[in-house]
Parts: sequence; structure tokens; C-alpha cells
Amino acid sequence: MCKPMGQPITPLTPQEQAFLYPYDAPSGAYLMCEGQVQPLDDYRCLEGRVAVLSVGSNRAPRQLLRKFGPEAMVPVTPAILHDCDICHVANIAPYGAVPCAAFVSPGTSVQLNIAWLDTAQLEIMHATESLGTAYDFVRWRSDQISHQFDDAITGKGKALAQPVYGYSSRLGPLPNAQNQPMALAKIPAESRRFHTATQEQAMQVLQALSAMDEEMALTGWIALLQGSEQRQEQIRHIAASHALNDLALTGAGAYFDIMDDLLV
Repeated sequence: MCKPMGQPITPLTPQEQAFLYPYDAPSGAYLMCEGQVQPLDDYRCLEGRVAVLSVGSNRAPRQLLRKFGPEAMVPVTPAILHDCDICHVANIAPYGAVPCAAFVSPGTSVQLNIAWLDTAQLEIMHATESLGTAYDFVRWRSDQISHQFDDAITGKGKALAQPVYGYSSRLGPLPNAQNQPMALAKIPAESRRFHTATQEQAMQVLQALSAMDEEMALTGWIALLQGSEQRQEQIRHIAASHALNDLALTGAGAYFDIMDDLLV
């Protein structure tokens, strides 16, 4: 399945892992295979795999490589999520980035992708998503997702009818100074209703809300968090207390079903 030559995936430094989130991702279909990005030109490799919508860093080859290792093979196809936007969450990842999730935004369409995982990869993905505390595993309603397959390759095969799963945040969006959600500037969308913010801007908001080590430069503050689980937990508690929990934003349950069985 893997081809001899592809584009090597370069690892990130700890600072890049925080500040470059959610990382660059190809706009079309690709294959993450043996530490390389390769063209996905045979869609038969999707058969028997679980379609998982990627809303943040899971869109990117670098994150897939970090989670699944250099021997993994993961097909990825483009998709559009309707009536939602991808916003910074009131949380902090262990590697120092402010993560993101899908929140209700009527009329907005976001360009994302779908990672097609085997059973072992799905279990690994579950372990990285803090299920039950930060995220729930969900099955999206079929009309919320538009697959962007190349019909010249796939025709109208099984893959187009494949259920799409994903992860829904249990935490609300991180608010900006106007007490509104902040959409991710790096993720393209149409008819966006929320103002966008870069990862650095989201970090600055979180640092200001926390009122911890405000005199420190942002790069030093993030490095401090990366090295201290205790400080991370303090920031998570503070961030959660400031999260926007308006049901008009977070009530995306109309768009998906929370899964009781984690192995589909």
C-alpha cells in the first residue's frame, strides 16, 4: 500500500507543538504511511475502517504520526462539517496548546477531514482524547457531514454511506474580551459568525484569565506549563470556570449521538 517515495513528516519541537497547533494539513485526500505523506489514489483501503472526523490537530499528518507511530498507515479524506465552527476550548493540552472542538454555528461550513482508523488505531485515539472528562465519543448525523471523495476514483461505493464518528467537547469555548467564542484562524470556513483567533492569541487570553505568572513572556509561560502537570491542572480548573456554556453554542447534541460502545 505504501509507496517508496513520499513527503517525509518532520517532527515538531515542544515549542512548535504548542504554538503551531492545529498544524498544517493537506487540503485534499492523503495517506499517512511509514512517516510520509503520500497521495491517496486507491480508496479500497478505506474498507473495514472507522471514519473519524478530525476537527483540530488530528487533521494533520504530524499529529497522526505522533499518535500512531512511524509504522502506521492512516488514510485521510476531506470533508465539510455543516452548521458548526471550530473554536478554541477552555482547556489546555499537556503539550501547551489551547485545544479546539466543534460548536454550533448555524449556516457555517468548516473544511475538515476524516481519518479512517482500524480498531487498534481507534483505541489509541480514544486514549489520547480524555474520554469522559474532556470529550465524548459521538456518531455524527449523516446530514451534518459532506464527504469530499473523488467520484472518478470511488464512484458511489460503500465509503460514501459510512457513518462518521468523532469527539465532542464536554467543555465550552474559551471566551474572548467580548465574551464570544474564538474560531481557529488556521481552519477555513464559509459564513463564519465568530471572530477568529490564532493559537498565540488564545494562549494570551488563557494566561490573562488565569492571572498566573502574568509577568512572564508567553513562550516561557507555556514552557513552564509543559513541564508541570500541577500547573496544567490549575489552568484547566481556571479555564473551565470561564468557559462559555450557552446551550445555543454547545447544544450540538442535535447533530450527533453520544456512543455508549467505544468500539464500533
